[in-house]
Amino acid sequence: MNIVLRAVSYTGVNAAVLPFNLATAWILSALGVHYLLATAAGFILHVVVIFFVNRRWTFDREDLMTSEGLVRTAIIHGLSFCVAMGTVAVCVEYYELQFMWARVIAVAVCGMWDYMGDSFFTFRRNPFR
Repeated sequence: MNIVLRAVSYTGVNAAVLPFNLATAWILSALGVHYLLATAAGFILHVVVIFFVNRRWTFDREDLMTSEGLVRTAIIHGLSFCVAMGTVAVCVEYYELQFMWARVIAVAVCGMWDYMGDSFFTFRRNPFR
């Protein structure tokens, strides 16, 4: 798969799963869970789902063991999670944005890091080919 198709596929997978991420965060927040914990729950759900879909569809790496792949993607997305949480906190606390808008901004900020990290580290594919 060439770079454009792989990047579009990766972005499409993330875009398709994003509503579930945001819905999880929104529902938990509506149930009284602190917005940062709600954000974390949505984020974790997102990472697990996109690993399995990207392993099969985007990177064609079904040979990659689930445990190894999940650990690798957890590292990539764990670092991304820190950036996302910081972005959400700054947007909510300092710019007084609704936390859902802050989540959307955080997703945009972290998207490129996730693609590059998953390409190189998780799935061992050159993101530029």
